[in-house]
Amino acid sequence: MKQFTHFDNNGQAHMVDVGEKTETHRIA
Repeated sequence: MKQFTHFDNNGQAHMVDVGEKTETHRIA
């Protein structure tokens, strides 16, 4: 699920903490 997982500088998945921002970015 690459398209759902966004890794940040720490290598953590953004969708875990910032799911809302990830969705907004995906739509845009």
